[in-house]
Amino acid sequence: MAASVISSEGEKIALNMQKAAAKIGSLMEKSPDINEFWLLLDGVDSGFSIDAIEDLKRGLFDTIFEMYPDKEIYIIVSANEDEMARGEMCFDVVNCRYVNIKSYDRYRKIVMKSREYKDARIEAAVKRNEAKEEAEAPDEDEEDDEMETGSLRDSIDKIWKKKR
Repeated sequence: MAASVISSEGEKIALNMQKAAAKIGSLMEKSPDINEFWLLLDGVDSGFSIDAIEDLKRGLFDTIFEMYPDKEIYIIVSANEDEMARGEMCFDVVNCRYVNIKSYDRYRKIVMKSREYKDARIEAAVKRNEAKEEAEAPDEDEEDDEMETGSLRDSIDKIWKKKR
């Protein structure tokens, strides 16, 4: 625990990956009849140096594949480092295909294209929400109708029904 408190971000990730490796090994041993495993790892490269990323890829990922050659193992990693993607088959979410990353420029191009796609989806969602809110907004004539006399309960019911 003390090492974790004073460790850098990269060192904390390395400690967490050691714990994850033990859990993965335990899971494989406890599940001999299961042949397909999906490992989802998010942000494992944050704070890692290039050599630490290489250690993770070769030391953990390759070891998993070597130790369990009879199992279908899929390792899904979200990463912001081109070093994590270098030499690996990566899934291009925009074009829905696998690509091999051989250079930083290629990595950057794919990430920026993905960002354009994400920005377009966000803009479309904002426009849909604005149109929905505009369609649901009461007309000025309807606001006058709310001024009818009646009990407080009637007024609350009308407001509640409109918002619902």
